[in-house]
Amino acid sequence: MPGKTLVSIFIVAAVLLFPVHGGAEGLPPASTVEEARDRLRFLAEQAGRVDAWVDEHWEGEFEVRYPFLSRAPRGPKESEQAFRIREMRARMAVSELKAAMRGERRDWLERERRALLAQEIRESLPVRLGPYDAERGEYPLLLGFGWPAGVSIRHRVRESEKNAFGQRFPGTFPAIFRVNEKGEVSLLSLKRVEAGVETVVSILPSAPRLIWQGSHDSWVTAVAFRPDGSQILSAGSEGALIAWDAATGHRVFHLEDVEMALSIAYSPDGSALATGGTDSFLRVRDADTGKEIWRAAAAGMIFSVAYSPDGRYIASGDDGGGLRIWNAQSGKEILRVDLGSSVRSVAFTPGGRTIAAGGEGNFIVLWDMATGRQVWRKELGWTVLSVSVGGTAGGLVAVAGGGDRILLLKEADGSESWSVKADGEVRALGFDPVGRLVGSGGAGYAVRVFLAENGELLWTASVGSPVRSLAFGSAGIKLAVGSSDFAVRLFEVDEGDRVTAAFWRYGRLYIDRDRVPGLFR
Repeated sequence: MPGKTLVSIFIVAAVLLFPVHGGAEGLPPASTVEEARDRLRFLAEQAGRVDAWVDEHWEGEFEVRYPFLSRAPRGPKESEQAFRIREMRARMAVSELKAAMRGERRDWLERERRALLAQEIRESLPVRLGPYDAERGEYPLLLGFGWPAGVSIRHRVRESEKNAFGQRFPGTFPAIFRVNEKGEVSLLSLKRVEAGVETVVSILPSAPRLIWQGSHDSWVTAVAFRPDGSQILSAGSEGALIAWDAATGHRVFHLEDVEMALSIAYSPDGSALATGGTDSFLRVRDADTGKEIWRAAAAGMIFSVAYSPDGRYIASGDDGGGLRIWNAQSGKEILRVDLGSSVRSVAFTPGGRTIAAGGEGNFIVLWDMATGRQVWRKELGWTVLSVSVGGTAGGLVAVAGGGDRILLLKEADGSESWSVKADGEVRALGFDPVGRLVGSGGAGYAVRVFLAENGELLWTASVGSPVRSLAFGSAGIKLAVGSSDFAVRLFEVDEGDRVTAAFWRYGRLYIDRDRVPGLFR
């Protein structure tokens, strides 16, 4: 009997090891862009709860796939040995079924995701004509609910026909869209307008777009973006702090005659902000109201402040030569390093363990906060006015100032990654939050944006006066600039391989650069 039982178990196991077939049919294609975006979110959510889905559905599937393995009691006539064999077969079947369902569910979700990302969605796009240009004989075409930011679309119409063309022009164009993994919408094509009308489509030169401009009563000394991208804080030499709504440029609050802040930094969670200025005080304020929470004295003017990535510490650099570390909650000084000369700029590295600092000693140093020791030091021969740390791998230190170059150094050892010639003194440097871009500005009366990996210049924006501070927004597509002409400017950063075509009801609408020439078909 034991031998017979072993054979029976072996046969059952062999049968259950055969591949389990099955799986849901594909979903019908999404009929609108919004449906596609909703479905993409659903698929991402479901991919994170495959195990839970299997636990919810396996019992019903068991009855379908294994009808011969009933889990119901057989009654008193069933022997103990038969019960044990049946129970073991059922457990093995359940285990095999759950494993098969998990694999099938993941495969199905991945097939649906790929199909959705590859799908061309046909939907109407709102369009309208801009004012007729009589000199060129052209109507500009406006897409969605905004002006095209990186693409120019014009309909050439004779002046004698412009009124009739304008009257019969439709309010929407049949269009084809695609959604990417982030839920962003790309415009693949638009239907051609009527015969006899020439449509000219071209990409505008790579350049920033000025979104809005605000003003202080004197030159702007510092700007900073709130981490969530909602606000920009600026400081002016008249002693004012102004918080701006990043979307509209409207003032959120305006603190007059508080201090001449030379540097501003938001805490990583955006709840507080630190300022350091000419009165030698480091202040921490509530980010929503600007109300002061605490202050602490340094030795001389505070040129630079920076929060650690975890928000626990604040670093400051002052005129007395001190690199100081403060407890961000209490304001207690916990570390002081005398660098021997005025410290003009400080920045925490992404890991938060080390700090880059430079100033009038004509060198940049990387300092280990935990050990209180120098990691490396690089002599430059000119005053360091700005330091920033970033890069896609978090391993680059940007440094510039009174020299004629912008240097990108490797965080590991201070060796040079790349450098470019600067147009005069550079007072402002900054990486975007993901480390793809680095911006600079100074006496050259312009802002320049480079690729962080190789120093390729993406664009230059003239502001007509020396740039004193700049800061990228949370998504890296907006750049705030403060300058000596009293202005705070917000630019939209060109995204290289894409141009922003319009703002639609689904958000930003993109066109890939290689698709622009054949946009109408």
